[in-house]
Amino acid sequence: MPLGTAIHNIEITLGKGGKLARAAGAVAKLIAKEGKSATLRLPSGEVRLISKNCSATVGQVGNVGVNQKSLGKAGSKCWLGKRPVVRGVVMNPVDHPHGGGEGRAPIGKWRTSNQTSNKRSNKIKSRQVQALAQHIRMSAHKTRRVIDQIRGRSYEETLMLLELMPYRASYPIFKLLYSAAANASHNRGFNEGDLYISKAEVNEGAIMKRLKPRARGRSYPIKKPTCHITIVLKKTTENFPNEANEAEGF
Repeated sequence: MPLGTAIHNIEITLGKGGKLARAAGAVAKLIAKEGKSATLRLPSGEVRLISKNCSATVGQVGNVGVNQKSLGKAGSKCWLGKRPVVRGVVMNPVDHPHGGGEGRAPIGKWRTSNQTSNKRSNKIKSRQVQALAQHIRMSAHKTRRVIDQIRGRSYEETLMLLELMPYRASYPIFKLLYSAAANASHNRGFNEGDLYISKAEVNEGAIMKRLKPRARGRSYPIKKPTCHITIVLKKTTENFPNEANEAEGF
């Protein structure tokens, strides 16, 4: 073979069959011959020395543009009988239509849903909105003192009451109540004048522990309690005008 010849399907060991440059579009080039050896440049750029007695095929492997071929959509390769190297559901959203882990419905081989249809009737939309504030730097005992005063009251009445209360817990509760009303107005389209507090509770959170230096090199523990506040606003209707009072047993 003259130098510069394009070859493929190259043997490494005499009589063992072709091992190099066998993929679609692959081609190696003969760049030097010296003694009983020949130097080849492989498709990867590697330069390799093999025996001159090894066999090879002249030319380039066909199907050159197989790597650039796009079948257009997910599942086309599956129709051709090819198994996936990496499943689409474990890819990122930019790499595959099924990727991202966003709870997509399962689909079959022919792009049809494998999921059974929903036979249940549509549920009635809830008339309540919930807001939760976590890890408030205040004890649950002090916060409950304010929460117990606003439970069952209307939204507008509660705002005025919180502004007049002298307790420090009034401020985070005021912010949470305002956030719950904003959720009701923006997400559900409720009128703020029709809302009342159907549920308000305080749960204890994690206790942060610190140390304070004392006499004779000792340390004194400091416990900083936290709490979680939950407020549920509910919309009153014409059919149930006294629903706020019934919730509290008035």
